[in-house]
Amino acid sequence: MDSETFNMMPEVTFGATSNTTANEKAKVEKISEENNLYKITIASSNDASILDKINVTINNEKIINNMEIDENNNVLYYDITQLSDGTKISKWKTYPTDLENSSISGIPLYVNGTGIVNNNNLISTKKTNVYKYNAGLNETKQTILEYIDKSGNKYHFMYNKDFVDSGSNLVKITNSEARITDTFDENAKIVYFDATMSVLNYSDYTVTNQTMPVDITSQKMYVKAYDNNNNYIGTYEMTKENDYTSGNNTWKYVYSAYLPSNTEKVEYFGYDPSSNADYKTAKTSILTIPTNLSNPCFYADTGDTIAYDNVNREGYFDEVYQIRNPEKIKNNQITEIVQDNGESPENTDQILYIKTSIYDYYTDFELNGNNRSDYQVGTGQFASHRNWVTFREFDQALVITIKKMVY
Repeated sequence: MDSETFNMMPEVTFGATSNTTANEKAKVEKISEENNLYKITIASSNDASILDKINVTINNEKIINNMEIDENNNVLYYDITQLSDGTKISKWKTYPTDLENSSISGIPLYVNGTGIVNNNNLISTKKTNVYKYNAGLNETKQTILEYIDKSGNKYHFMYNKDFVDSGSNLVKITNSEARITDTFDENAKIVYFDATMSVLNYSDYTVTNQTMPVDITSQKMYVKAYDNNNNYIGTYEMTKENDYTSGNNTWKYVYSAYLPSNTEKVEYFGYDPSSNADYKTAKTSILTIPTNLSNPCFYADTGDTIAYDNVNREGYFDEVYQIRNPEKIKNNQITEIVQDNGESPENTDQILYIKTSIYDYYTDFELNGNNRSDYQVGTGQFASHRNWVTFREFDQALVITIKKMVY
């Protein structure tokens, strides 16, 4: 639909009441001359004569077809989001009349992602993927702001009283909608959690072998903040970041949280720590945040250690969005290749030499940065998977060779 078409004022009808004059039920305003953005205000949300659906037609083309009316909101913002594929999304809102003519000039607004706001390039901050927008002189808390992300998706949004009262200033995209829902402090500390390994569960998924996060459906993570003396500061729900791709690698389970500037230590939880649950294997110990990392991320280990040893979830810190390398970070050699010293053993006629290829895929124990020579076998653990891996690999190589010899 071209811009000339949008100069036509929409026609509004409600459900089956097509004979009802739209002006009696709704007020239509075009609130952006540059964009296809309309505000359609319901005359009275308590009017019993209004049915529960609305139709909007522009130049004989129905752009909204039987959209349900939200009883809790009185304004339909048409085309509040335009995705790069052409999809247009409309949302019901409550118009913030109590914020009229309240200037936002000089008040920084932060966006969780790069792009453009109101034709202005965003300013980078010291935090990865967080950018700042400085409002213009004539902009108020009722001004419709436009954010265009790096993919070309276009979002329209404005301040909301609830967020203003709480001091929120961070724009985040949720369900294809831009909203000012969080608070960002440029002096705050940001921490990340990589759940790539800890989100995986085993077949014997039990209370003593929990994933992290515990609830795979909601996928919520939490973090407790402490100062340098282990004094508790607060508990914060972490934000699951959008998928991030670099080269051939994609990170799908990375969480972040902005913590007070005096935070020196953290404790991660795969469940709400205020609940009565106490999943020892779905939380970490209190960890000191490394000072040499710009964007410290805790890379959680696989469930091997917690399954056998019933300990807190372990792991290591590194910069966020790095290829896992526990061998380097934990400074522990995982594999050992013994070199032939060239000496010929006695009775060589009793030795069978075979030519084979062994593909040594790391076990979960090794993925945690451990060497299989360091197995700590406790009572009753002899028949564990840990102990049979080495034999299985040798047995597999031998069987393949014998089959070739026999058959």
